[in-house]
Amino acid sequence: MRPFPLPRLLIMQSLSKILFNGHFYLGNNQWAENIGISKEGSIVLDTASFSGPRIDMRSRYIYPAFEDAHNHPARRSRTLQEVDLRGQSLTWPEVKIILQEKIAQTPAGQWVVCHGWNQAWGSVTQQDVNELSHDHGIFIIHISYHGALVNKKGLDLLAAAGLRCNTRDGVLHEDIFEQAENITAPNTQTYIDLIRRYQERLVRKGLGAVHDLYVANMAQVEAYHELEHSGKLLLDTPIYVGTQLLQQGQRLQPFVRPAARAPIVGLKLFIDGTIGTRTAAFHDSYCDVANKGMVRLTKESCKEYIKKAADLGLTHIAMHCIGDEGIDRAVDWFQEFQSEFGSAITTWRFEHFEMPTPHAIEALAQHGGIASMQPNFLWDAVHYQQAVGDRVKNINPFQSLIQAGVPIIFGSDDVPTGPLEGLAWTCAQAPYPNQALTVEQAFAFYTSEPARIVKADHRGRIAPGYDANLVVLDTNIFSGNAADLTTAEVSQTWIRGEKVWDSPSAH
Repeated sequence: MRPFPLPRLLIMQSLSKILFNGHFYLGNNQWAENIGISKEGSIVLDTASFSGPRIDMRSRYIYPAFEDAHNHPARRSRTLQEVDLRGQSLTWPEVKIILQEKIAQTPAGQWVVCHGWNQAWGSVTQQDVNELSHDHGIFIIHISYHGALVNKKGLDLLAAAGLRCNTRDGVLHEDIFEQAENITAPNTQTYIDLIRRYQERLVRKGLGAVHDLYVANMAQVEAYHELEHSGKLLLDTPIYVGTQLLQQGQRLQPFVRPAARAPIVGLKLFIDGTIGTRTAAFHDSYCDVANKGMVRLTKESCKEYIKKAADLGLTHIAMHCIGDEGIDRAVDWFQEFQSEFGSAITTWRFEHFEMPTPHAIEALAQHGGIASMQPNFLWDAVHYQQAVGDRVKNINPFQSLIQAGVPIIFGSDDVPTGPLEGLAWTCAQAPYPNQALTVEQAFAFYTSEPARIVKADHRGRIAPGYDANLVVLDTNIFSGNAADLTTAEVSQTWIRGEKVWDSPSAH
């Protein structure tokens, strides 16, 4: 059932059609030369008696569209109107020039928000940011999205909004950071435009669906609802809300609709932080600072949040856990909660699960927990030697999880978005053998497996009756040639039989 019309980035015929002269990947090294697409936008493989327009795919390679199991379309969409320096190699003097230009364009008393603070900037202090402006709130978000640096005027604006931050250096971490992030966030009408534009960006990466793993305020919820209601939502988007939204109670209830294209399905819990901010929780201390990170929640508070979520009809729990201590806590609590909540909670996800102990891997295998991981986080194994030493070899031990029988799904966490980049990391560039996968293994974790765990059995394969969500690439990623993975580009993306992205470079 598809109650809402598909928005179009390109004008296409709504008639049934045949796509021919292509290499359509059916799985298990099976390929088809042609497929049909029904008027409802689903796949037909028997095209012998199928009439309709014929579209030449020009011998390109066509796969089921990717499904990013951990991304943040709502939270990251604000980067489209703010200063976004993620992925750029800049020094602090260069960043200052960019921020000064933005400040000059912004009325006094308002916020200037910057994304991408990282170690390459050097030792940036609150005094450095104070010098940029005494009249604007400046909110510089760490690349991990688990912390920020705020100038004195910004602290005054946060206090005026009801958030008093106990910080001497202007650095905000974890819970306080998230509250400040919401205070500086856009309104509903702005989010409607930004989320739509951000999803347009996602289809250019070959995505046919995306899981939003942290919707933090009602403006984001309402924006998703309006996009769906108006027929402008491009990608199916299962939503996981933060704990602060549970306080909305009955106001949130109407958005818990299993049949919707952007249903609220679950709750996101942050058990620990990140390696980049040294807040991921470890059994042993970091190598470069004298602490072990932090556990952000107690078992009792988790239990209370899960009960509220279950009362609202949410059936998924997603636990953010990165360090070995954070993961062990999450897994131990999961085993207890699973028994207590029974069938009220059907799906238990462990987000990142980056440095699991053997105990944690075995617990997920025995009790049905799902490891929601990011192959692009193998970047950490290359760059975090200073932080965790030889423990980098324990990051993302995919082979250990597969051998234990743990279900795995892949996402990107938008660092950066791009399943092809994730495939390249784990299939061609993995730093250690335990992190390496075959393309067949990794591909399933980016397509059929994410769809399965959100009960979207109509996505993730090129098979009869499945949605014609397709990604067209310029190369065969199953060729066995690593270069084909690292250089592959998206030529087209199709959603339910409509072409919604066509790369100019493909012509």
